[in-house]
Amino acid sequence: MSEVQPESTKKIETVSETKTTAPTVPPPRPSTTPDNTGGVGGFLNSWKFKLGLAVAAILALATGLFIFYYPHNIAMIGLKRWSAESGAQPIDCMMQDTDDNGYVSCSAKLDQKIFPLECGASIFNTGCRVFKEEILRQ
Repeated sequence: MSEVQPESTKKIETVSETKTTAPTVPPPRPSTTPDNTGGVGGFLNSWKFKLGLAVAAILALATGLFIFYYPHNIAMIGLKRWSAESGAQPIDCMMQDTDDNGYVSCSAKLDQKIFPLECGASIFNTGCRVFKEEILRQ
């Protein structure tokens, strides 16, 4: 009943087992763009904030230059008007009111003589007057 099977002369080859692994996925690289999802960090890195900051800086610079040159420009207007009425040649005015009296020091040339003047530094006072010491000298 029990039957014995004869041994086979065939050689059985064994196949080496190769392990298959899941393909490796490289880790995600950090993003080079800022995270604009919100918060203070996202706001400070946004292009809108940087553009607003640049515009504010340009406006501040323009306002500062306007305030600095305003008295000089108003005094030059007064000097040109005074020179046209008196027949003098305008020379130039100082940049600021140095003695804080509301007038900028200017000078004009009339008959080969230079007159020191004080011209108003406000749009409400655009006239010029002969410098006080010049009146006392004559």
